[in-house]
Amino acid sequence: FIFTGMMADKIGIKVAGALAGLVYLPSLESTVQELKEEIGSLLVTDPTSLKLLLGGRNLQDNHKKISEVGINANSKVLVIGQGPGASSEMAAAEAKQRQLDKLKRVLDSLAKRDAQTDDNALDLYNQHGQKVALKADDKQALTTGLALHDRGRALMSKGQFSEALEALAMAEESFGLASSELLQMIDNYGLLLLDSVWCYYKLQDVRRLAVAQHKLQAARTALANAHGPNLERVRRIHGTGFCPEIATYLRLEVMEGVVAYQTGDLQEAEKALGRAFNKWKSLQVSDEQLALLQEMGHGMKESKRALRFSGGNIQTALDFIHTQQAQMKAKKQQQKDDAAWKKERKQFGRTPEGAYVDKECHQRLVQELGYDSMLAGEALRSRSNDFNAALDALIDPSKRAGLTLAISLRIATEGNPQDPASPSKRRRHTSNEEGADEQGDPGPSTSAASSKPQGEGHDQAHAGNAAGSSHAQGGAGTDGGKQGIGSGDGGGEGGEDAAQDSAADAEAEEMRRVEDELMGCLEEDPMAAYDVDVAEEGSIIDTYRVLCSTVQR
Repeated sequence: FIFTGMMADKIGIKVAGALAGLVYLPSLESTVQELKEEIGSLLVTDPTSLKLLLGGRNLQDNHKKISEVGINANSKVLVIGQGPGASSEMAAAEAKQRQLDKLKRVLDSLAKRDAQTDDNALDLYNQHGQKVALKADDKQALTTGLALHDRGRALMSKGQFSEALEALAMAEESFGLASSELLQMIDNYGLLLLDSVWCYYKLQDVRRLAVAQHKLQAARTALANAHGPNLERVRRIHGTGFCPEIATYLRLEVMEGVVAYQTGDLQEAEKALGRAFNKWKSLQVSDEQLALLQEMGHGMKESKRALRFSGGNIQTALDFIHTQQAQMKAKKQQQKDDAAWKKERKQFGRTPEGAYVDKECHQRLVQELGYDSMLAGEALRSRSNDFNAALDALIDPSKRAGLTLAISLRIATEGNPQDPASPSKRRRHTSNEEGADEQGDPGPSTSAASSKPQGEGHDQAHAGNAAGSSHAQGGAGTDGGKQGIGSGDGGGEGGEDAAQDSAADAEAEEMRRVEDELMGCLEEDPMAAYDVDVAEEGSIIDTYRVLCSTVQR
């Protein structure tokens, strides 16, 4: 399809329910009636059949300005249709809002967890695999934004662009809570804004697309901050003549061309489309070379990526594939080692403060100094991971005997060295934000921060990009088991407790389901965001270049 028409800058009002996304009005001086008429035109329905709710209040005074009823750029208005289907429509809108609220609670829980006290915590890693320490607020904002962005992308891949926009809007809000210093180091925010505009295009949303210039400008600024004005930072990381980020800039310039055309700036549209065409040509690969690599047993995506990185050289492409496979093998081994440690550390129990035994301290005592694993674990556990105090206890014969006795007593008491505060003893997760207060450096300005799961029972996955971006690596589901429910006779205090426990278990189970669904959206391959199938971009370029020429003639 082809977009036509022009629109001036307007203010966007967030809406949910019967219509989800943004509705544009000339200004905050517009009336409630004008807002209803705009929503009615978008829904192709009579405005008088609409009901607008703001914070639970019904906006009935149509002549008041929207600013007078409390609507601003950060407000969200619930749109409900009147008439025969009003009650069911309201119920559906409320159910959808409850699901979104539940998703936010799950994400907040994931972002706040501490790896030292929770099996299902998330840690941040850059593209070199180095752990990144962030302030608690930045960590929560980043991990929440990354997970929501990946959810949006998963919906986009299914063609559910309206639903994707809801997730992307929530992700944008989350990124907005992060510090400006952090956002300048990663490209995820720019990619998020670009994905939103792409959804506008796929939805044939002319109104939003025609006023999307500010989003594209913000996306370009964010990408330039992370990558460097001329991609110099990512080129240093990749160490090759090819940068996979070119695919991102191709889509950006295609959208810039489309938006420029919609606003009547044909000259800028032609410039943007011309730049996009040059990038599109550089991303083309030979069908013969692609077929050759596939005949060698390599997949389509793997082969196409390798040919792009190698500039079409078959041997270099094969070397690239082998390097990628070796890195993936090393990554899986690391994941296996991490899972083994998470299982082992449960044998030692927790420190008085509730933290697990520190892995690095334990390895030093066992691998470098030769102490028994259980003794080293008990020494660190009982002394709150103080390495020197633990070493002193292992050296001192009397203290060492005390450690042995403590281990024996725990085994005798529990039948197995168990973690008395493990998630299986608790219904709900707790979070400890201490230890995340230290401001860390995500690495170079193009560092990729990756949320790495500490839980078990789920596949680990990356979200985001290999360079200049953050990756959310999916955590495990809530690992907590269910506590026993009292079996009262249904009345009295025992019956009430049983009912409350049952309701709490049902809620915990639903939260686990939402978390599992969210984690299933995360992308394992950190380079996947750059594997754009540019066939559609090529078609858009051809279409709009013809349109520009036709209009000028």
